[in-house]
Amino acid sequence: MKSALDSPLRALARSLIIEDGMTSRNLDIARKLIEDPVGNEEIVGKTEQIRLQWAERLVRHERRTLSRDSEYLRNNFARRLVIDLTAVSILLAGNDQLAVVAVVLDAGSGLVLGSALNRLETAVEIERAAVEEARRFVTRNKVDGPLEPGQACDLDFMLPPGTTGSEDSRELREVTRKLDLRRPGTYGFGQELVQLIGPRIGRMPLAPRKTLSIAADPAVLRRKVVELDPSQAGAYWDREVLRHNEPVLAALQAADILGSGVREGRMTAVLSAVDGLLLDIGDAIDG
Repeated sequence: MKSALDSPLRALARSLIIEDGMTSRNLDIARKLIEDPVGNEEIVGKTEQIRLQWAERLVRHERRTLSRDSEYLRNNFARRLVIDLTAVSILLAGNDQLAVVAVVLDAGSGLVLGSALNRLETAVEIERAAVEEARRFVTRNKVDGPLEPGQACDLDFMLPPGTTGSEDSRELREVTRKLDLRRPGTYGFGQELVQLIGPRIGRMPLAPRKTLSIAADPAVLRRKVVELDPSQAGAYWDREVLRHNEPVLAALQAADILGSGVREGRMTAVLSAVDGLLLDIGDAIDG
């Protein structure tokens, strides 16, 4: 079923996202969409599961539409950061392992602020590298918001494998408004990325459920997987990130966000605290 751009159903989906899209998952918003009389009438399917999947796809599409809207961006950019880990469809030559990427994402716009690619066992290092790249982007492009009372960022942070649960996150809690620390788990990796921007970055399919079982197997090899050595894999990934970011950056430019903020503020405060926590986690894993 197709829905016109100005249809009541799509307008309802956008209003629900604007209302609580920074804190609610697409699935939660999809349920609200079905429960509303407008959604209940227009969303059809043989089973409730099919209806829910249809509604979730619509929510994801409308979230992407809003991320190109200047007013929405001015209200929601730099309000929530997501740091996630996921396998991707790149087979690293020599080890028969899928590559794993760390991504720092602005939830409002879907902009990849920083990312890094390597093997799963380097998860701490690639998260730190992605955080550092994000911090450089924010500072270089002067897009941070001032760190004022009540203006801190929300953060959704996927902790790396090997995390013990004893880490001191007090500094991170001091610089965030709402903090969600997610422990590693097969169905946890990559889920926030998929919720916010879909199952691929650029043309690169994400493989979140393979993150903890990254050794190549017949099922993986039957899929479209690019086999590359680590340096080539990193360059290939960076090109797809640029492809993903290009329209987002154009929308941010149109909204007068690029260059209009501060060099260091609420996002850099969060990223610095994350780096400190990752350094402690790395020391605990090594020691």
